[in-house]
Amino acid sequence: MKEETKKEIFGQSFERMEKIEGNVKGDAISLHVNYIRNIKGDEGIEKVEKRMEELGYPFNLNEIKKLNWYPIFTADLVVLVAKEIFNWSDEDIFAMGKESLKTSFILRLLSRYMFSIDKLFGGASYIWKRYFDFGEMKSTEMSDDYIVLRLSGYEVHPLICQQFYPGFFVGLVEMCLPDKKIKIKETKCFFKGDLYHEYLIRWEEKNKK
Repeated sequence: MKEETKKEIFGQSFERMEKIEGNVKGDAISLHVNYIRNIKGDEGIEKVEKRMEELGYPFNLNEIKKLNWYPIFTADLVVLVAKEIFNWSDEDIFAMGKESLKTSFILRLLSRYMFSIDKLFGGASYIWKRYFDFGEMKSTEMSDDYIVLRLSGYEVHPLICQQFYPGFFVGLVEMCLPDKKIKIKETKCFFKGDLYHEYLIRWEEKNKK
């Protein structure tokens, strides 16, 4: 393997990403693993593990404890490696974020009582803290047809904030508004010089032209 491959992935330095402090619950990594397994089978999981080991970050994806804490870099690396070895597009990563949350037992529990947009995203900070021990997510604006989410403290890799999280947030909104067409745009981004990430999420009737 070329030394250059070890130094960065999709334009971001491994050394820089490793230094980012913060942890994520194993349940969040399980979202990635379950999605990869559904699409690529057990063989796909083995390929991701092999590639992570080649890069110097061995990790057993079949022994994740959902309530344990793991470095956020490890969690994001699973997504980045999957994109690399399966040649997934940015749209594929968006779909991964959107579909993978359906396997989360924490979110299934939360959805039992956060079943409306105002309750779900009014509790955005609470949801974030259930998964992450760093950063903050909160809603800064909310109306009948849109919401603005602000995410601060996430600095690991732009692919996650620009593709995976938007898909994830769309999936969350669809849990509450299954009959609506959801659109999302990242209006601010740490990797574009802003102090935080901000997402504008809009919804409308599906049959509206």
